Amino acid sequence: MKLSVCYSSGMKSRVKNFLKLILPDCLIRLIKNYRREHRQRIRYRFNQGQDFSVTIATKTAQFSVFINPFKNGGVDDDIYRHGTWEPEITALLDRFVPNGGVFLDIGANIGFHSLYARTLLGNCGQVIAFEPLPRLHEQMQKSIEANGFTNITVHNVALADKVGIGTLSLVDENIGASSLQSVSRARTVASVVEVPLVKLDSYQSDFSQLDVVKIDIEGSEFEALQGGVQILRKYKPVIILEFSPQVYENDYTGKSEDLYLFIKNLGYEITVIGDEMLNIEASLKHRDFSKLHVNLLCLPHDSSDILSTKENLKLS
Repeated sequence: MKLSVCYSSGMKSRVKNFLKLILPDCLIRLIKNYRREHRQRIRYRFNQGQDFSVTIATKTAQFSVFINPFKNGGVDDDIYRHGTWEPEITALLDRFVPNGGVFLDIGANIGFHSLYARTLLGNCGQVIAFEPLPRLHEQMQKSIEANGFTNITVHNVALADKVGIGTLSLVDENIGASSLQSVSRARTVASVVEVPLVKLDSYQSDFSQLDVVKIDIEGSEFEALQGGVQILRKYKPVIILEFSPQVYENDYTGKSEDLYLFIKNLGYEITVIGDEMLNIEASLKHRDFSKLHVNLLCLPHDSSDILSTKENLKLS
């Protein structure tokens, strides 16, 4: 008789932590390397390690996106296996990106959300994206050209609260986890690359309106938003933000609360996507970050969507 055991994610985490306690570090490294090599062998088979295009079907349209699970892992691998990426985010784009509107994608990666938003805002709308990593920028440009989209602009720079040069740490096997912040404690850094740092406010002439901002830049969200404070105050867009206190606190104690209050003081109501009962302020106060790697939906106080979002938006 064959027995199969289904482990919950919590059980897997407990087993993993237990093994870390009882196994020597050298053996743990060997296991990690073996698992990584096995994943990479599988990913290489998809297209001999080269970029290839897949078609994504949405509710109202479809688009093509170039992916490379072997080189990039992360986002590309998920799209290959599931045919989409972050459905909880695309559900919000369905709701808040208007036809003819303007969508700002900070940390565009290979451009999945930018391409998706383009199908919603149509020929008269505009996507403005920022992706500092040259390889991902080039891959996104291939997708834009393949779709014949002329109203997506991608800037190969990193947004920050100052102008200069930043060092981007490239994370082995999951390129989307690369960061301007210190990530070496939790992830394997393969190499580094210098990238231009610019302020979002320097692009004010590019905007005649701004409806939705999606920002996911692995720990640099506070700096990027600070550098765009004039644009945010002027247009009060909906903000969809990845919130990662365990990363922020590596910079300095209290950075997580500073970011939260910065957004709140701009006049936003903040909701956790997928877990509206999670009390962010209490968790920050007690420095309980265990449940706070979350996506936040930030709606301006004068938005008519706040009440309906609280009552009806149930994303998981």
